[in-house]
Amino acid sequence: MKKAYSFTLDEEMGEALRDLARMQDRAASSIVRQALRRYLEDCQPAPYQVATDD
Repeated sequence: MKKAYSFTLDEEMGEALRDLARMQDRAASSIVRQALRRYLEDCQPAPYQVATDD
């Protein structure tokens, strides 16, 4: 089950995210989800698994 979260970005980061999403023809939320998934996988011990839906 997915749950919505809210966060703030500075204007420059938000614009960079929007531009990247347009270049990749993806939703910005998809890019954020992928980046967070990779970060959590790198930071957590092996038992932590995240669902993949991209």
